[in-house]
Amino acid sequence: MKFSIVIAILAIFIITGCTNDSLVITDPSPEEIQRIMPAAKQVSQELLLALKTELQSAIATGGFEEAIAVCNLKAIPVSKIVEQSSSSVIRVKRTTSQYRNPFNAPDEIEKLALGYFQNLMVKNEPLPDNYIQKVSHADSAWYYFFKPIKMDILCLGCHGKPENIDPDVWNRIKELYPEDKATGYEEGDFRGLVSVIIRE
Repeated sequence: MKFSIVIAILAIFIITGCTNDSLVITDPSPEEIQRIMPAAKQVSQELLLALKTELQSAIATGGFEEAIAVCNLKAIPVSKIVEQSSSSVIRVKRTTSQYRNPFNAPDEIEKLALGYFQNLMVKNEPLPDNYIQKVSHADSAWYYFFKPIKMDILCLGCHGKPENIDPDVWNRIKELYPEDKATGYEEGDFRGLVSVIIRE
């Protein structure tokens, strides 16, 4: 059932040419937020905790080169495991404009959310803990829950400024991700979002 919903949503984006022309994006009602918030918050927190645990273990074992391997091989499977922990979650992933893995490239709704958070950063305004949008198409509706991610000092060994990244680590990044866009960060920078699609 969950897989068919994902396919249906992807089909909508393909049919509409990946634009929002035939999608209606609105703010959910307080009642809708109350209904979807528990599952959305839980899976977003679970994903971040699971990935951080994996990375800390990898760094302790083999340094940042090992951390890159973990991200390359385990990040998506970990996301899928967390995704399957809730029957109301259609999809959970991390997304950003400056992605390393193409899997994390934003869809059209996520691009709008990234713009919302980036605009707040430009204005030096505090980021909300989350941001929710209701997306409707024909007789279907679902919700996007977004949790902002800021750059942690733990991640700078692979995502910091290139001149500060160990040469062996840098070479490994380029080997695994020749189109990498995910370096140049400093601690506290806005990194991206945990994106959770929820159905009621």
